[in-house]
Amino acid sequence: MDRIRAFTESDIPAAARLYQAVFGGGRWAPSDALEDYFRDVFFENPWRDPRLPSLVYENDRRMIVGFLGVMPRRFTFKGRSLTAAVSTQLMVEDGSRNRLAALKLLRAFFSGPQDLSLTDGANESSRRIWKALGGADIPIYSLCWTRLLTARQGLGSEANRSSGATEAGEGEWDPAAERQVILNEQELDIPILLDKLHAFTRRVALRPEYDQAFLTWLWRVADGHPRYGRLYTRMVSDARGLRGWYVYYLNSAGSSQVLQLVASPESFSLVLRYLFGRLREQGAAIVSGRLDPHYLHDLAREQCHFTAGSAVLAQASNSAVLEAIYKGDALLSRLEGEWWNGFRQFLLQPQAAGPPDARDAGS
Repeated sequence: MDRIRAFTESDIPAAARLYQAVFGGGRWAPSDALEDYFRDVFFENPWRDPRLPSLVYENDRRMIVGFLGVMPRRFTFKGRSLTAAVSTQLMVEDGSRNRLAALKLLRAFFSGPQDLSLTDGANESSRRIWKALGGADIPIYSLCWTRLLTARQGLGSEANRSSGATEAGEGEWDPAAERQVILNEQELDIPILLDKLHAFTRRVALRPEYDQAFLTWLWRVADGHPRYGRLYTRMVSDARGLRGWYVYYLNSAGSSQVLQLVASPESFSLVLRYLFGRLREQGAAIVSGRLDPHYLHDLAREQCHFTAGSAVLAQASNSAVLEAIYKGDALLSRLEGEWWNGFRQFLLQPQAAGPPDARDAGS
């Protein structure tokens, strides 16, 4: 008889084989690196919670034919602590007998003890199942902003940098230069982030919680993504103190993806422009990020345009939490979901994988 049970560390080889089979286009033996990444994400996470395990679907031969990853997270809603669970890597082996496995896995996930369920990487079939089981599309957080950058502009000389010359484009007004703000950029210090997070996000009802161990782990597992590039974590300050921080990828093709940009409410545009200047100096030609609804007009003023991104979906036991998310009254950056994970970088292509593995996925 088929069953759903908690994912254990001994299941990693079977889950990796399933992943390689489902997303890699064939039954090739998975790489050791893929198995290590499964271990890193699901068993080395310092917030791993036995009440919120990842799930596997076994057929009547006790072979793993389905998987749903779960990443525990923490939030506060109007000062009250919430337990959240992010679903990731939902996958089911091809075959008519397994057609309901994805539905059953998500149903089991939703029946967990979490206050809030989230995903931001669902494909269309997963999205339909989420909605059928009571999950909600969150259109506002499914929007992305994009800004084209001119390569010849940047932070420029040290004099320009120290004077705050962070021009956003040819002939644009630069408030930092006008106000002669002296900005300094440094590696993001986690204790400072933790100290300022609540003050900088006091405008929203729902905000994420972090700690030193979690962010140290997250920076490590998110870094070195072959598609998105190197991970940068930076903070910007002046004589008055911290103005904000940003976390972003930059790849060799000159494309940057912002995972999070947080600033004091009066400093968002300033920090955003400084980021644009920094990226130009690094050779970036284009930058994108998830929309923060509170700063829609600031982003529009900086000549960003908006497009649909990956679908963000949520389900909550408290309707007020879901309403806050739906209205954009939350900080839901790309760090809060599965957007940053890099499972696909470890897939083997047929020409590089050697002979196909004759074992069934899950054996």
